[in-house]
Formats: sequence, C-alpha cells, structure tokens
Amino acid sequence: MYVVTMDSLIKTQEDLEILTKAQVIQSKLESSERLLQMWSGMTKNVVIRSREIWEEMIRDVMEHYRNPWRPIYVEFRAKYFSKPWLWISVITAFLLLSVSILQTSYTILAYYQAP
Repeated sequence: MYVVTMDSLIKTQEDLEILTKAQVIQSKLESSERLLQMWSGMTKNVVIRSREIWEEMIRDVMEHYRNPWRPIYVEFRAKYFSKPWLWISVITAFLLLSVSILQTSYTILAYYQAP
C-alpha cells in the first residue's frame, strides 16, 4: 500500500522535488530522474484488488486532516511536552493541585464533623 500511495504522489519531477525538500523522500541515487523511474517501475505490476480499501484509506486520512482538534493538539504538545522538564513540571503541578484540593476537603470535612 505504501508503494501505491507514493506512486500516486509522485507523478512529475516537481512532485519529487517537493517531497525531497519536505524530507519525505531521501535519495542517494545520482539523479532525481532515476528515482522517478524507480517509483514508476515499482508499481507496474501492482494491482489493487479492491478500490474500497484505497477510498477508505483516503477518507481516513482526510478525516484526520480536517479534524478541528488536530491543530490544537499539535500546538499543545509542542508547547507543553516538547522537552522532558516541561511535561514533568505539568505533572508536578497537577499533583500539587490534587493534594491541595484533597487537603482542603479533609479540613472542611473535619470542621463539620467536630462536635
């Protein structure tokens, strides 16, 4: 499936240059023309038995891409969990807040249960 997906992405020399610049593809071949021939040659005899599989995969990818929470999640992860000390501090802050709430609730319960 990967080869078929890549073949559908790589049709022209410009497509290959875009994917190379984005570091999706890294090639050690002498020319990009040779890489283009290699990709087209790999899928010559590949037959997808069911078009539904291909359409389902495209639908899943597009659903993931159009998800409104995706950019928020990516930004949150980059901001708070990009370095180990950041996520350790977030976990520590959550634990301290939890212990403070627990301590306050026990204090309130002890006040109302006192004779």
